[in-house]
This record gives sequence, structure tokens and C-alpha cells, in this order.
Amino acid sequence: MNARTAWIVLFAGALAAGCDGQGIGAPECATMPVKGWDELLSRPAFAGLAHRKDIVFDPLSETSRLLVADSSFDYDTLLTFVFAHPSVGGKPPGADTGRCIRDASLTLRLPLDAHRTQALSQLESFLQAKGIPAALTARLDAVRAMGAAFSPVAPIAGGRLSAGVGESGARARFFRVEVASPAPGAQSKAGGAGR
Repeated sequence: MNARTAWIVLFAGALAAGCDGQGIGAPECATMPVKGWDELLSRPAFAGLAHRKDIVFDPLSETSRLLVADSSFDYDTLLTFVFAHPSVGGKPPGADTGRCIRDASLTLRLPLDAHRTQALSQLESFLQAKGIPAALTARLDAVRAMGAAFSPVAPIAGGRLSAGVGESGARARFFRVEVASPAPGAQSKAGGAGR
């Protein structure tokens, strides 16, 4: 085996080890109101989402993203995980930044077919299993049925649950549900107010 072949084998092995296709590859941030997102990926409507794209760290937003979808571009079902990098300051490029899941969202093309309806139902049952009241998850269906624009639905554990309908040239109309951590600095403001 020559040196070039050895490097290709080494690179392919590292790539395969880092892309198991199952997990998210990061824990939730302490402020994330819902924990256990790897469990959602194992549910039937999400287990078959074979296309993954890891978007590298953006220094302006101080985040990176993982997209998990049913296709690589023109998707019908898309899970997006936004990662914070709380320990990135002062570390050399390429160092472990200790990323954690800050926000998670599900985007579904409208109208919903049987698979996308199942995905929304499984997201709702996942959220309920994680302590989000059924009355709040029921509001997601109401928002979709009304065709309401994307906006906050309710505060949850210091963060927020948002949902709504939007439009995109590539995806036409879509319905999006987002679980988000508190905005950076919001906790320190709330803490300073004695809450």
C-alpha cells in the first residue's frame, strides 16, 4: 500500500467513524428547554432521513448547524439543529469547541402528506414526553390549520415554542415548528430582575 492509498483509507475511516448517521453528535445546552433530541431521530418518521449536512461554525452568529432531511436540497422534511459553541473563545482553530444544541426545528412542506403528518405527530408526542403540555402541542395543529405566520406560540422552560407557515422559492409553502433556548443574555437579565 503506497502513502496516497494509506491516507485515503485513513480519511475514509475517520469519515465513517464520525458520521454514524444516527445521533446528533452533541448534547443539549443547559438552557435548551427540551432534552433528548437523539430519541426523536429514532422514531419511524425520522429514522429514514438519510441526508445530513453539517454546516461549519460561523464566527458572526457563533453557531453551527446540522441539517437532517429526506433529500439533499428539495426536501419535504427537514430537522435543523443549531449549535452554540460556549467554549470557542480563546481556542485555536480546529480545537474542540464543546458545541451544544441551542435550538431545534422541524420544517415540513405543505400540504402535509401521510409521512409529513406522521412526522408532525411524532414531534408533538416527543415534546409531550419531554414535559411540554398537550394543550401547547395542540396549538401547533391550530397554527398550521389557520396558516398563521411563524411566531412564538408559548414560552417553555425559559425558552420558547414557535410555529407557523412560511414560503420559500425552493420549497413553496412550508410549516415550521421551533424549540429555542432563551436568547443570549436573556437569562442574565431575568436573573437580575430577581426571577
